[in-house]
This record gives sequence, C-alpha cells and structure tokens, in this order.
Amino acid sequence: MTRTRIDEPGIRKAQILAAAEEALAERGYHNIQLDDVARRAKVSKGTLYLYFKDKEDLLLGMVERVAREHLELEGREPPPEEAGNFHERLRRLILFKILWLRDNYDLFAAISLLKPDLYGKKAAKSIRENFMKSLRNTADLMRAGVRAGALRSHDPMRGALFFVSLLRMTELETAFFPKRGTPEKMRDQIFDLFIRGLGAPS
Repeated sequence: MTRTRIDEPGIRKAQILAAAEEALAERGYHNIQLDDVARRAKVSKGTLYLYFKDKEDLLLGMVERVAREHLELEGREPPPEEAGNFHERLRRLILFKILWLRDNYDLFAAISLLKPDLYGKKAAKSIRENFMKSLRNTADLMRAGVRAGALRSHDPMRGALFFVSLLRMTELETAFFPKRGTPEKMRDQIFDLFIRGLGAPS
C-alpha cells in the first residue's frame, strides 16, 4: 500500500499506527520489525522513535487507538426512537460490535485477551482496563433490560460476559467461515440466542 508522507504530528502518528497494523496483519506481533514499520509509514526510524520507543509501545498505541474508538462509539446515546426500546438498542449494539470486530480483526487475531502479558505489561494493562470498561458499559445495558422487563433478573456482569462471549464467537466465524453470513444475519442470530437461549420450551 502506498503511503504519502505527512508532516503534521497527529496525522504522522496515525500513519505509523496504520503501517504497524498492516505489518501486524501480515507478519504477526513477534515478527514485526520497526525498520519495516518505518518504511511502510514513509518515515525515518528516528521519527518513529519520537512516537514509540519500542515494539511494545507500538502495540500499546494500536490497542489504545481501537479501544478509544470502540468506547466512544459504544457510549453514544441511542437515537430517540430507540431510547426506550431495549430490544432495538441491543440489536444496534450487536451490529456495531460485529462490524467493529471485523474492521479490527487482524489486531484481535494477533493478541490474546486471556494471556496479554505475552505482548508486554503495558499492552496487557491497557487490554484488561479497556475490556473492563466495555464490560461495565454492557452490564449497564443488562440492568436497563431488567428494568424494562425485557430480561429476567440476573447478575448483570455475568449477563454482560455471556453477551460478550456470543460476540467473540463471531471472530471464529469470520476466521473459519468468512462467507457464511452478512453482519445483519449474524446480528439476528446472536440477538435470538441471547434473548431466547437454546433450550426447547418445556
């Protein structure tokens, strides 16, 4: 991919991160070379070091970029027509997360939520902290569902973990069955599984 050199610092940092994500997708974290990232970003290695002092710092930058984007979009107020409709809020959130996971699939495929220390303590801390922020946001939605009568009473953190586990399933589906269904179809299936479960009526 051809990149145009840009001198504005904020844009240059974003350009380095984009180049790093490209290298991550192609080579994996442990095979990333900072020389290669600088070349892809069309900056000198010295310039790269002005923003990121090592590979761990670079990964931290990638993680924090997608986390900021995710939390900002996740935290937006629902449209007025959805504000009092829990099911529509849930469907919108599911589709947003599916599309967001797809857009950032390479980064998620390269790191492990369960063993993030493999990538350094700074990145591990950021991964865990941002996951917990998102989980608390989701638990708030579970509480809203209980108040609205759309969900039965339950531990909202466990409900949030169940919801997140269904969404993480889409990563595997994207990896093994990339043409299996549209995001909208996946949304409807996850919504149905979450609301109705798999048990047959007794």
